[in-house]
Amino acid sequence: MNRCRSEAFIAALVVWMILATPLCVRAADLPTGVSASKDISYAVQDGKPLLLDVYLPPNSAKQPCPVIVRLSPRRETPASPAGELLSRGYALIYAGYLPDDVGKFTAFSRFPKDLFAARAAVRFARGNAEKFHLDSNRVAIWGDGHGATIAALLAVTSDQKDLRGTLGDFAALDDSVQSVCLLGGTTDWRNAELYGDETVNHPGDPAYQLFGDNPKQVPDTARIASAINYVRPISPPVLMITLHSDSNRAMHLIFAETLRLAGVASALYEESTGAGLGGKAVDEAKLDRTILEFFDDTLRTPKNVQMTRAEEITALSKAGLYKQARRLIEEQLAAASPEQREFLLKQLGELAQQQQEPAIRKLMDVLKHSKESTSPASGGSRILWTIREVLTDPERIGHYDVEATIPQADFDARAAALRHGEILNGFIVQRDWGAANRHAAEMRRLADDARGGVDKPAIDGLLNHYAELRNAPDKQWPDGVKPVGFANAFGQDLYGFWMETRAGGVMQRFRYIPPGTFVMGSGKEEWGRLPGESILKDVTIKNGFWLADSPVTQAMWEGVVGKDQNRSHFRGPNLPVENISYAHAVNFVERLGVDARLPTEAEWEYACRTGSRQMYSGTGRLSDMAWFWDEKQDTVARDNVRILHELETDLDTAQRSTHAVKTKLPNAWGLYDMHGNVWQWCSGTSAEKSKDYHPARGGSWISIPQSCRAARATWQSVEYQSWNLGMRILIPATPR
Repeated sequence: MNRCRSEAFIAALVVWMILATPLCVRAADLPTGVSASKDISYAVQDGKPLLLDVYLPPNSAKQPCPVIVRLSPRRETPASPAGELLSRGYALIYAGYLPDDVGKFTAFSRFPKDLFAARAAVRFARGNAEKFHLDSNRVAIWGDGHGATIAALLAVTSDQKDLRGTLGDFAALDDSVQSVCLLGGTTDWRNAELYGDETVNHPGDPAYQLFGDNPKQVPDTARIASAINYVRPISPPVLMITLHSDSNRAMHLIFAETLRLAGVASALYEESTGAGLGGKAVDEAKLDRTILEFFDDTLRTPKNVQMTRAEEITALSKAGLYKQARRLIEEQLAAASPEQREFLLKQLGELAQQQQEPAIRKLMDVLKHSKESTSPASGGSRILWTIREVLTDPERIGHYDVEATIPQADFDARAAALRHGEILNGFIVQRDWGAANRHAAEMRRLADDARGGVDKPAIDGLLNHYAELRNAPDKQWPDGVKPVGFANAFGQDLYGFWMETRAGGVMQRFRYIPPGTFVMGSGKEEWGRLPGESILKDVTIKNGFWLADSPVTQAMWEGVVGKDQNRSHFRGPNLPVENISYAHAVNFVERLGVDARLPTEAEWEYACRTGSRQMYSGTGRLSDMAWFWDEKQDTVARDNVRILHELETDLDTAQRSTHAVKTKLPNAWGLYDMHGNVWQWCSGTSAEKSKDYHPARGGSWISIPQSCRAARATWQSVEYQSWNLGMRILIPATPR
């Protein structure tokens, strides 16, 4: 690994370790009389000991104590509310699921080693119950950050033989727990990015430690490692704690709602205001009280739910948790007799029918209230309807979206029209009116031919604008805008006003974005919308601005700050610069010597949407506008996520990387790569985020379609950098 890649790797890991920092960090004042036994080897893994510490409350010898196993990569020092728990008579075991001598930035061993270690720690508590005066019938597990990831999976998979392991001296003992407290954690690796956790995509992050690859590349393993898939009515009680600013917050809400729907005695502690990523709780005393009350409720008098598997399947299907219900049926198939197998397959069929019924009913209702399912905009061609499962809204788990789209041929016609517009625009910029006239005539012929394969309204709009440009002066500035002295060239074309200026020896084109009002954010029904995402609102952009028509390229970056400062993973002069932090981006624009800056989120989204309320600008089909990760190639249908056919791309897995800028179609204002390729830093902070965190927009080459939506944002620390994170330049327009 070269120096640049090493720096990116360490930067990614530093952020993950920050996110893994325990939320409760106040050192605990342990009560008088607490006894501690430390550095106990509870198992050996790969020839290395796994260690834990046992803390016993005062007077623990008088009666068996309920025990709470605290789980983390490395053993922690007791912090609040540990002192109060010990005072109330709980024994605490602090276990590390990694050997003490692992690297500083290691968060996981290869799955399922960490889970095996956690189970061994629980079995240690039961196997040493007599020695430490522990109550083996009252055992809880408590995880924070990465420890919560393992704790959640342990709590719901006690019946999974393949996930038990044989570590430690008590491998035959029961390793189920009576309750589990989760402070954060990843409970759905397969859909982590869908819930807003972009960090799982970054090469070098700890997800790669866990799976040996990006979770997208190993979907079956990621599915097995996801606690949400194993939720069932007899799962132990769970306290799910999420801060408002947690990167996994949406996932935590979904997990908590899944538990509730399954009938698990669960609770959600959700903050309503932010306190900074990886930081402390807003009200630590309140959080401590919640944890104490939870353990009192679940461990003082453990409640065991008794249900047959058939009753569980019925309960899950009624709650709309079909994925979990299917798992319970499918697990029985392997050992089923022919008669049983026939019955189970029939159950799966009935379950599939139940799952489809709500969507079918909704679809029929849509059709019933539509007088005709034709779209005037698409020339009267029949509308297609797509059914998609809702995964990101905790209030609508198990519900479905039924959305109208248009046939693939109509999208192709839109794209063809814009490609012809690109050719025509090139002649306009070159002032080659002869070639422009000839191509305009060809566009008119195609538009008038029913078999021309182009979108006629789009062609008509382009040609009408072309006619206006033919009568306009060769060079002019937008009305009321002061000319830019450092512009090397300027003019007007099909997309509006433009100017070019040289930076670092590279000519960059800027597009004039006029002032105006637009609708920012996403509607509550938008596919892939995250809990907490800004709801549609009118935003006014008071001042026009010049926005670069592409992300900053590596050639420009090297010309401005030096070739040795290019830390991009994918190298090429026309590839977007990436692996840059917010601090790097700000330094870059300051060194340009003009009044340049990063766009605000509002400015970026306004320029992206160009007056549209669609998820994607331009044709509305993401593959026309963006380089992105097409989930359809990754058997995502096995999770019943419906991906619209117009999102498909011809990308091969081996080709997944950044791509040269301006190789996809532009939006209506002539801006390229507003979706995909690289995330683009934006300026600004949020009251719900730490002041050292800043937004990025647009998605990237490794983002799924939902992350490339115009409304989607990711927030990262000022020093964070990754191989899919770049920038775009804005220059304010000065009024005359």
